[in-house]
Amino acid sequence: MKSLFVTSMFCAVASLLAIVGLSAVTIVPGPGAEGERTKIMITAGAFFIGWLAFGNWIHRNQRRIVWPPWLSRMLVAVGILYCVGVLLLTLG
Repeated sequence: MKSLFVTSMFCAVASLLAIVGLSAVTIVPGPGAEGERTKIMITAGAFFIGWLAFGNWIHRNQRRIVWPPWLSRMLVAVGILYCVGVLLLTLG
């Protein structure tokens, strides 16, 4: 469960970096460009809150949660893919 907690915190930080990075980016003016950037930032903010809530839930219920090992590994893998995807989107 510690790996899930750590992964969720890394994903929350990646989401926060996405919000900050996208807010600093200047998009070439075009019809609806600012609206699209705002939607992406709101989505990243929702994922930030979601990852923080998931990490808090995992941290509080560490001893009571009994999941199969494959589910924990899958959630860690999804978190890593999410972090890589967000960093590629933000930095790329």
